[in-house]
Amino acid sequence: MGFFAHSDDEAIGAGGLFLKEAEAGIKPVAVLFFGNRERQAEFKKSCEILNAKPIILGLKDRFAGRQELFEKLVSIIREEKPLYCITHSKYDYHPDHDFVRKIALEAIEFAGHDTAEKAWVVEHVLFSETNNLLPEPNIIVDISKTLEAKIRALECHKSQVMADHKQGYYPGSVRKKAELRGLQIGAQYGEAFEELRMPIHANCYGKTRGIEKFSEKI
Repeated sequence: MGFFAHSDDEAIGAGGLFLKEAEAGIKPVAVLFFGNRERQAEFKKSCEILNAKPIILGLKDRFAGRQELFEKLVSIIREEKPLYCITHSKYDYHPDHDFVRKIALEAIEFAGHDTAEKAWVVEHVLFSETNNLLPEPNIIVDISKTLEAKIRALECHKSQVMADHKQGYYPGSVRKKAELRGLQIGAQYGEAFEELRMPIHANCYGKTRGIEKFSEKI
């Protein structure tokens, strides 16, 4: 499951991984926070190519209804039961992206606080490269076979890709980043993430967070 501020973030940040997960039989879920009708339609077309389930929140801005939004995200996580979540990184300069990252992490944490019947514990979060490069990614996915489909999904966002002041930037930057990340793992193309293992704050989760030995987590 991915939490994204704007339509096109899902393709730029995690399109290759979504395509690979879908090929493996795992249905990705992409949650869109902001965007008008045009950008929502572009988001749906992109998700069709990425084989991802779109969930559109339709927020006008990041300043209203924060508690209601938080509760909505907790409900979505518990309903969809993701194996892991993806969102923007702390290195991303865009204030909307920073807002989404912070509230997504809060919802991921508290979705796990309740009884085993109600809670859903997500232990792994991946921060994606949307605008800014990750300085020290600790996961790079080989997307050599899915890059072209990722770029086709990105090109669904015509309002962004074809904007006068952005023409050629997004597809070009996605390909160049993929070349760099692929080079780092000996592949043609790669998609980078920084993994966060969610902290254990107390014995308040829907399942035990303890382990018998460290090798269970390796």
